[in-house]
Amino acid sequence: PHGYEDMNFRIGFSHNLGNGFSLGTSVTNIIRTTGRSSSSPEATLGYRFSAGASSFGVSAGMGLSADPTVGTYYLANGIVDWKLADKWTWNVISARYRNSVAHEWFTPKIATGLSYQVDARQTTYVTVGYSWKDIGAGTNPDKINVGMGYRLGF
Repeated sequence: PHGYEDMNFRIGFSHNLGNGFSLGTSVTNIIRTTGRSSSSPEATLGYRFSAGASSFGVSAGMGLSADPTVGTYYLANGIVDWKLADKWTWNVISARYRNSVAHEWFTPKIATGLSYQVDARQTTYVTVGYSWKDIGAGTNPDKINVGMGYRLGF
């Protein structure tokens, strides 16, 4: 009963503020199989710290959905990464809590992945995740997410 539902493209920028803090912004463009597309901008403030081979991060922010039944939403993210080798990192878990400010729209997500650091500025990654959705009738399974990407630091 599951099939390809949509494709997301995200572009984001993050600025290191120092002492583990960062400020980020991104825009996700969603292209659905129905042909309808939408964009959702987000802004976040994050904190990250390392302990040996592990690193931990949290962030919180606000976003705006192009879907008028959602509108403005708030989000919180948590991550745990484990450095496997010089260039390889297991993104052990990434967890998201996201909810609409004024409507029934609760969409938590968990994911895991693997990152390869090409050099000091470039990283490639793959992820797999699972999300749920509650639009007023209870929290139900929503999507299996598979992704790949490229990060460039400057």
